[in-house]
Amino acid sequence: MINFYDVSVYQKPETVANLARTNGDKVLAVKASEGATLHDRNAIPHINATKDFIECYILYHFMRCDRNASNIAVEVNNFISACNEIKTATGVNSFVLALDFERSDNVHKYSDYANKAHRDALTRAIAMIENKCGVAPYVYACESEYKGLLRYGVLIPWAWVARYGGTKPPARCGIWQYTNTGGKIDRNHYLSELENLKRKEVKF
Repeated sequence: MINFYDVSVYQKPETVANLARTNGDKVLAVKASEGATLHDRNAIPHINATKDFIECYILYHFMRCDRNASNIAVEVNNFISACNEIKTATGVNSFVLALDFERSDNVHKYSDYANKAHRDALTRAIAMIENKCGVAPYVYACESEYKGLLRYGVLIPWAWVARYGGTKPPARCGIWQYTNTGGKIDRNHYLSELENLKRKEVKF
């Protein structure tokens, strides 16, 4: 089992680097992009601050299905663009890819999985990334969203599930986000060996 942080613009790269190095981490998940145009401004600093000891990066995209469900290709293209930008700026050219599928209205008034347009957008995004990159992405979701997606028949090749409280999430989950208090940064378990995760890397 591999432990790692996932980070975004809200965490300082120097703080993340110090924590990850102290823990002996070999994996780091970094937010690359969001929606149709946003590139996370700390993605490149996070990687540059840790690339001397991190062996595998997961880059994730925060989906904005509430805005782009009818044209999810704009989000996939933005994600791929961000990955290429990160490669150019850091010299790191292999990443595991992930889509962050959550309640997307930012005030948690409804669940995305109950919205057919959002489910269909996720399915299309998974297929587009697999077609472009040759490897399907992980899909991150809280446990209720994940169970709802499965209940509606959404096929998730690789699952990354948030469940806090010490009990492992459902079967078929490859990554478990088990706490959001790991130094005020989300902490995860990859429930296998590093080499298995690296087999899902995409080269840019």
